[in-house]
Amino acid sequence: MITTDKSHIITSGVLACALAMVLTTSARGDLVSYWNFNNDVLDGAPGGVNNGALFGPTFSVDVPAAVGSGASLSLSGPGSYVGIPANANLNSPTFTLSYWLKDPGQLDGAGVSTSAGHNRITSRGSDSFETGVSNAATATLPDSSRLKFFASGWETTPATTNPSAWTHVAYVADGSMMSVYANGTEVFSGPRTIAPAGAMYVGARVNAVTPNEGFTGLIDDMALWNNAFPASSIAMLASGAATPLSLSIPEPPPPPNVIVVSNTTDWTLSTESIDGGAAGTWVSTGAAPPAASTFTLTPTATAAGAIPHINNAAAAIGATGLIGDPNVHYYRTTFNLDASASISANILFAADNGGEIWINGEKLATETSFLADNWSSPLPSISIAADGGVTTTKFDSSAAAFESWLVGENELIVALRNPNSEVPPAGGFALRMEISATPIPEPSAILIVGTAAALLGGAALRRRRR
Repeated sequence: MITTDKSHIITSGVLACALAMVLTTSARGDLVSYWNFNNDVLDGAPGGVNNGALFGPTFSVDVPAAVGSGASLSLSGPGSYVGIPANANLNSPTFTLSYWLKDPGQLDGAGVSTSAGHNRITSRGSDSFETGVSNAATATLPDSSRLKFFASGWETTPATTNPSAWTHVAYVADGSMMSVYANGTEVFSGPRTIAPAGAMYVGARVNAVTPNEGFTGLIDDMALWNNAFPASSIAMLASGAATPLSLSIPEPPPPPNVIVVSNTTDWTLSTESIDGGAAGTWVSTGAAPPAASTFTLTPTATAAGAIPHINNAAAAIGATGLIGDPNVHYYRTTFNLDASASISANILFAADNGGEIWINGEKLATETSFLADNWSSPLPSISIAADGGVTTTKFDSSAAAFESWLVGENELIVALRNPNSEVPPAGGFALRMEISATPIPEPSAILIVGTAAALLGGAALRRRRR
């Protein structure tokens, strides 16, 4: 039985609707707050409510080239910060926080911080999430100015700031992973579960008796989204190709085609067979299976009274068990694949006694052992990764990689191996293969979405400071 889910195919009408959505609803990518620090600390996001309050900072005309004009926030160390009251819309565990940073160096005496190693750029209540740069009284640049963050412990990245240049920084959390970017390049990625909460400070630590442990330097164009943006979006912000007010939510990739191939009596059985050898001693020919023209017989299905253990295994994996007789017999089916960006597959195989699996003339794996029940959990399995790597369980040998997927018709052959001394029916097998094929994006979708992005990009380039 072969089933194919093609629900990912996009019609022209849906594309037109998708274009309208890109142009009308996605231009700001669920932007929560945006502080452009253009001589104020107001929340410039459409509908933004998280206005800040100044506690000591001033403003500078020094701004990143990608921003173009206006002003930036100038912080002078302990007691110099922007306070933003607590608000639930700041607390998403899935977020992207980005800003520009000009760090003159955070050494004590130059950066003037009372913190032991951590100068905060941003912080949240109860130290739930903090970003910053490192400092050390005896260190020299650039080792003292590494990007870092706090999430149940400090993590210092290898990325260092440049005292004479602006650095674009982005922290991206998807609920389970955190990624950090410097100038559009990923510099850290690792598992983190973050629950931001409470007030938000820019340039100081919220969880301090006197707000300090802060940052000396310039900050500009700080924005917070409740989306985890991919690297391509971060690169657009870092290059100036997009701004916080124009960055759109990327189109999600199309869902994969899931193709299920399981053995049924629609498979065919070859008229050819080979000697199975004595019990415990398999005869492995190493040769290719018989020609497709020999597969003219209809195999027999198992039943509760005929090879019951294979019948039970087949029912468990959603297949039909097929009976085998003494010696080695070959079973064949075909399935179709569209052109795909990537393909992976998983195979479950219940066998009495053993077997061999071939796809498009390439042998995937051989199971010849009598030492384990090959019809009980866990079943022998084969996993084919998108890069072609092959891993198996309960098989005696397997290919290291598989590279033979075909556009159009593909062939699957199972060689079922039983000793030649057994009495019919000697055994049987059941197989289920699930193939996940990632579609190649429709050219028309790429064109239309690309056009929309170009239109939005043009608008972004025209926008500067309010």
